Amino acid sequence: MCRCCSAPMPIGGHWKCGCSEDVLTITGVLQIGKPDSKIVSGTKKSCALHNLPLETLDPDAMRRRFPVFSLDDDEVALLDPQGGYLRPEVAVMGHLKLAASDGAALHFGEKVTAIEPGDHGVTIVSDTGRYTAGKVIVATGSWIGELVPALRDHAVPIKQVVSWYQPTDGFVTMPQRMPVFIRDEGENGSFFGFPAIGVDGVKVGRHAHFREPIDPNQSNPVVNDKDTDLLDSFIRRRLPAAAGLRVRSTTCRYTMLPSEDFLLDLLPNDKRIVVASPCSGHGFKFTSVVGEILADLALEGGTALPISAFSFAAMDRFLAARAA
Repeated sequence: MCRCCSAPMPIGGHWKCGCSEDVLTITGVLQIGKPDSKIVSGTKKSCALHNLPLETLDPDAMRRRFPVFSLDDDEVALLDPQGGYLRPEVAVMGHLKLAASDGAALHFGEKVTAIEPGDHGVTIVSDTGRYTAGKVIVATGSWIGELVPALRDHAVPIKQVVSWYQPTDGFVTMPQRMPVFIRDEGENGSFFGFPAIGVDGVKVGRHAHFREPIDPNQSNPVVNDKDTDLLDSFIRRRLPAAAGLRVRSTTCRYTMLPSEDFLLDLLPNDKRIVVASPCSGHGFKFTSVVGEILADLALEGGTALPISAFSFAAMDRFLAARAA
């Protein structure tokens, strides 16, 4: 719902806000892999637990329904009919408008250099001023290790590359005929992709790419031949009808914790500071529930939502088990 202007209306598989901006487009989401793969088995368990609709498609069914995808004989695809893709820029602007309408002061282009707990509150130090508050939420992405010492050695910014391709068959790659997908490639990791949205075509990437650490205070590294060779090879093998001319590639960032989970918790030695890792590359799609959790932690000191797996204690247990 876009309260920044008016209530949304479902229009032909799209959710539009009153500004006539698409926020969510329903395409369905496919989870592809061997039946015992982490993505496929985990999706089945999750959907059973939460009573969510799910359809299982074998390779023959996939060829009939979604011919852009090439499946091996021992693979399956799980279709979540309620899934789709978000437009983050539109959603972020809506959130900013809502925050401003509720009295938030928005600061842009202002670098936070320190967070200083004190007797009378928590002070945020920036390159232009100092602000003291009773509670602070730290959700600074690639820079969170610089502001939360407990994460300095664990929250690692890494290079992520995605590419766009003009499909050889534009019909089968339209959003009405090609769901968003995640594909488990076993030892080769997991890949994700989107149908042909806009002029650039089909978008693909590999989760965590090559896990190369980067310096968040420097410009993102350039895309190189190794990066594009990986994605070119994948799309030729797995989405041959989409594997036309590669028209664009870009580098973005993930901020990965060792477990690849979120961290959403109160700082152990100061409950006035809420820490959000955030997301470890899992995607913008969790924004709404993460925001609810962070608001609960800041306002109530806890949340009824199940977040024990995303705590400092859980991270410490993971690190101890890995070191054992």
